[in-house]
Amino acid sequence: TPRKGAPSARMPEIVGAKVADLKIGRPVLSPEIYQALAMIQKLERGELGPGMEISSIDVSRQGMLVIRTSEESVITIATVMMEQQLRRWGVILDDARRRSLRIATADLSLGRDVPVTFAANP
Repeated sequence: TPRKGAPSARMPEIVGAKVADLKIGRPVLSPEIYQALAMIQKLERGELGPGMEISSIDVSRQGMLVIRTSEESVITIATVMMEQQLRRWGVILDDARRRSLRIATADLSLGRDVPVTFAANP
């Protein structure tokens, strides 16, 4: 059993990168890819909190990351003010677990009024 806060055995995939942004021997210029990599580092260090298991991060939308979790949740965050959005995600996740719900979707990119849909846990 992995210890609390330990990184997941499976690393998240980064999907949706433009092939033109990926050149052998050259740095990637996409801010979305950099933010996705930063999020994976936070996940590895246990900084995202318990229970945040990311399956994939879609970087195809400019200024946005679309995160899919192991619970099949789809979370949208903006690449600016990510720390605040990640804290909100944690609060929403804690509340959902207390109520025995699963987050189906959440759009944290919109600021204060965060649309969230829930699904019953199987």
